[in-house]
Amino acid sequence: METDNTNIPLLRTKLHRPPIPADYVHRPRILESLDRGRDRPLTLVSAAAGYGKSILISSWLDTSDRPGVWFSLDEQDNDLRRFLAHFLSAIHSVFPAAKLETQFMLNAPDLPPVPVLAHSLINDLDRVEGHFILVLDDFHLIHEKSVNGFLRELLRHPPRFMHLVIISRKDPFLPISSLRARDMLVEVRTNDLRFSAEDTAEFLKLNLGDPVQDATSILLAEKTEGWVTGLRLAVLAMSGQKDLEHSLSGLTGTTRYVMEYLITEVLDQQSEAIRRFLLNSSILDRFCAPLCDRLNAPDESSGMDGIDGEAFTAWAMASNLFVIPLDTENRWFRYHHMFRQLLQKQMKRRYTPEGIDTLHNRACQWFDENGLIEEALRHATAAGDVNQAAGIIEKNRHAALNDDKWFAVEKWLAQIPDENIGQSPELLLTQAWVLNHRFRLPEIPEILERVDSLLKREPSKRALTGELYFFKAFMSFWQGQLDSSIAYSGKAQEQVPKEEKYGLIRGDNEIYRAMAFQMIGKKEIAIRELDQKISSHPKRKGIYYSRLIAAPCFVHMMTGDLKQAETAAIPLKEVSEKSGFSYANTWSDYMQACCSFHTCDLDKAIQHFAAAAQQKYIMHSVQALCCLAGLAFSYQMTGRTEKADETIKQLIAFAHETDDAVRHSIAQTSGIRLSLLQGNAEAGSDSIGSIDEEPGTGSYFVWLELPHVTHCRRLIARGSDDSLKEAAKRLDALREAAGAIHNTFHLIDILVLKALAFYKQSRIEEALKALEEGIGLAIPGGWIRPFVEPGPPMRDLLTRLKKQNVSTGFIEKILTALPISPSPGLSRQSAEREGAFPPPQPLIEPLTHREMDVLELLAKRLQNKEIAERLSVSPETVRTHLGHIYQKLSVANRRQAVTSAKDLGIL
Repeated sequence: METDNTNIPLLRTKLHRPPIPADYVHRPRILESLDRGRDRPLTLVSAAAGYGKSILISSWLDTSDRPGVWFSLDEQDNDLRRFLAHFLSAIHSVFPAAKLETQFMLNAPDLPPVPVLAHSLINDLDRVEGHFILVLDDFHLIHEKSVNGFLRELLRHPPRFMHLVIISRKDPFLPISSLRARDMLVEVRTNDLRFSAEDTAEFLKLNLGDPVQDATSILLAEKTEGWVTGLRLAVLAMSGQKDLEHSLSGLTGTTRYVMEYLITEVLDQQSEAIRRFLLNSSILDRFCAPLCDRLNAPDESSGMDGIDGEAFTAWAMASNLFVIPLDTENRWFRYHHMFRQLLQKQMKRRYTPEGIDTLHNRACQWFDENGLIEEALRHATAAGDVNQAAGIIEKNRHAALNDDKWFAVEKWLAQIPDENIGQSPELLLTQAWVLNHRFRLPEIPEILERVDSLLKREPSKRALTGELYFFKAFMSFWQGQLDSSIAYSGKAQEQVPKEEKYGLIRGDNEIYRAMAFQMIGKKEIAIRELDQKISSHPKRKGIYYSRLIAAPCFVHMMTGDLKQAETAAIPLKEVSEKSGFSYANTWSDYMQACCSFHTCDLDKAIQHFAAAAQQKYIMHSVQALCCLAGLAFSYQMTGRTEKADETIKQLIAFAHETDDAVRHSIAQTSGIRLSLLQGNAEAGSDSIGSIDEEPGTGSYFVWLELPHVTHCRRLIARGSDDSLKEAAKRLDALREAAGAIHNTFHLIDILVLKALAFYKQSRIEEALKALEEGIGLAIPGGWIRPFVEPGPPMRDLLTRLKKQNVSTGFIEKILTALPISPSPGLSRQSAEREGAFPPPQPLIEPLTHREMDVLELLAKRLQNKEIAERLSVSPETVRTHLGHIYQKLSVANRRQAVTSAKDLGIL
C-alpha cells in the first residue's frame, strides 16, 4: 500500500500488467485489428469470464510501439476518488514528469462535479506530449454512476494522445451505439476470442509437449466452446492420463457442470496440504506467502508434506495454475477470477461457516499487522466481526488523520453500523473529524453530547476527554463564545498527551486558542504562547508543527498586521510543501495573496491568488470563493477587465455547484463589487440573499469578501439619501461587531466606507474623522487597498486630511497608488468632465493605470527602488511594469520612454 500527493491509499499491485504465460497462443488477426483502431478513442473487449481478454490485451501491449499502462479494477473502485487516484497514478507511471492538476482536486472535502473533473483531466492530458494506451481491466465490477459518468465525459471530448481500452464481462454504461456510429470504437467480442480447433491444437501442444490428434483438438474445442479457461482446466484435470480422447468423451452437460467437474478433478489430484492452501487462499483478493501461512492454523502452517507459503506460491506458478503475479518481484499474486470462484464453491462445500469466518479473521489480523487497513476491515466485515473492525479503526485513526488521509477514515467508518459507532467515543470523535473536514459543523454538537455521555461512564480515558475538550473549544469559537473556547482549549492542552499521534488535535487546538485570545483583545498572550512553542519544537515538521506555525498567520491577519502575517506565511508554505499538507499550503498562498492585495502589490497578489485558486476544491469553500474574488478584483485594479470578468464567471459557476446559500451570497456580492470597481453604480439593484441577518463572529474571520460590507458599498454607490442613511446604519452595526472582536482586517474597510458615506452626505468633518481613524489602523500594517478601491472621491478626502498634517507620508503613498478612474455611479461623460478618465492613448495596446503611475514617477527621475516605495510594491514588480511600458512604447530605456510618452501626449 502506498500513497501519492493525493493522500489516498494506493495499491500499486493494481497497476501491474498481467504477464504473458508460456503457453500463450498468438492470434495475429486480432492484434492487427487492435493496431488499426488505436487512433480511435476507445477499444472495448467484452466477453464472459475466461476467454483470455486480459492476456490478449497484455500481449498486444507487448508488441505495441506505444507505452501502455494497466489498471485492474475491483469493487472498491466504485469510489470515484479512489478510481481517479489510481487512474492518475497509472498515467504518472508513463509520464512521471507530467503535471496533472486534476490530482490536487482529489483532496477536496467534496469532489468537484464529474464534468469539472473530466474537463480538468482532458486539459491535463492535452499537455502530455506522447501517445499512450490505458487499460481498465475488469470494468464489469464498476456500477457507480459517477465513475461511468466520468468516462462518458472523457469520451465526449477524448484526449488526443490517449487510447482507452476497457476490458469487461459485459458492456459498460457508456454510449456504445453512439461511439460505434461515429467510428470512435474498436470492438473485440466473444466470437473473436473463441479458440478454433487449430488454436486448441496449438494450446494442447504447448501444454502437453506432443502434438495431439485432430479429432482430440476438435472434440475439446467443442466441449469447451472455444473457452480458453475450460481448455486449461481440462489439461490440468487430465494431466498424466494416457487416453486423453477417451477422458474428454466423458465430459457431458452444461459448461458450468463441466467446469465444476474439472475443478473437482484438479483438487482431488493434489496433496492435502496443497488442497488446503488452495481453498484457504480463495477468500483473498490477492495473496502472498506469509499471508498464506497465516491462514493455516499454527500447527498447520509448516511441516505438512514440507509445504509452506513460499513452497505453495512457487508450486502454483510452476503448475500454471491460474495464478497471476501482481508485481515484478513475484511477491503478490491473485487467482484468475473464474478459478477463484470455482475454488470458493468447493470451499463452501467442504468447510463450515465458522471455519470460513476463522479464515477471514486470520486474514484480517495479518493485514492489520502489516498496515493494510482497508483489506483488514473487509475481512473483519466478511467474518461479521464488527468489534474487530471498530478496534482497527480506533487503533489507526490518529495516524491517518495526521497524514490528512481523512478520506480513507471516512471510508473505514462507512463499514461500521451506526449503532456501533454510537457506542464508541473513539468512533464518534472520528466522525466529528470527518464532519470538520467537510465543513458540516452543525452536525457536530449532537455527536459531542453523545461522547460526553459515554465518557462520564469512563472518566479514565484522559486522551479522549482532551479530544472532546478540543471540539468544545472549536464549536465555541465558531459560535462566538470566545471565553468558553479559551477555557476548553486550556483543558484540552492539559488532557491531550504530547505524543506525535495526537498532533492534529494539539495543532488545531493551538490555532483556535490563539484566535480566541486575539478576538478578546489579548493578542500578546496568543503570540507569546505560540512563539514559545514554535521555538522549542524539536523536529520542526509534522502536522502539529504545521498548525502551530499557521496560527500566527491568522492572528496577525485578523489584527491587520500584514507584514507579520506575510512573514509567518512563508515558513508555513515551506513546511506544508515539504510534508505534503495540501490544505495548509492553500492557506499560505491565500494569506500571502491577501497581504499583497491589501498593500496594493497587485501583480504579486495575482500570482498568489491564482496559485491558491488552482486548488479551490481543497480549501474551505468560502476561502476558495475569496481567492477567486481577490483574483478578479486584482485583475480589474490593474486594468485587465476581461480577465476580471472571466474570473468572476468562474467564481459564480463554482458557487452554484452546490445549493449552499452562503456561497451564493458571496458569489452575488463579489459580482456586485467587481461591477462597482468598473464604475457601475446600479450593480446589484435586486435584493441580496441572506443579507438581512447580521454576520456571526466567524463570518468576519479573514475572508476577503464579506457580503454585508459589499452591500454597504452598493448603497453608497447609489448615492440617494435613503441608501446613504441605510449604509450608515449598517456600517455602525458592522463597526461595533468587528471592533468587539478586534478584527482590524474588516474594520479598516468599514471605517473607509463610513467616511465615504459621510462625504456623500456633505458631512465632511465626520468623514475626515472616520478616515483618520481608518488610516491610524492601516499604517502599522501598510494597508493601501481600502483607500484605493473607492476611487476618485477618496482623493479629495485624503487631500483634505493631508492638509491637516495627518499622516502626510502615508497619505502620499495612498494618493500615489490611487488610480485615475471614474467614481462609482458616474457616467462616462460625467467622468470625463471631472477628469476621472485619462485622455485616450494613441497606442495599439494602452498603458494600464499602474503602468501610467510608474511612467509618471519615471518622468520625475525616480529610481526603481524609490518608485517601489512610493507605490508600495517590490522593485521586481517595478521592473516588470517597465518592461511592459518599453514594449508598448517601442523604446529601449527610461529616457526614451518619457520622451516618447510626452511626444504622444500621454504625459
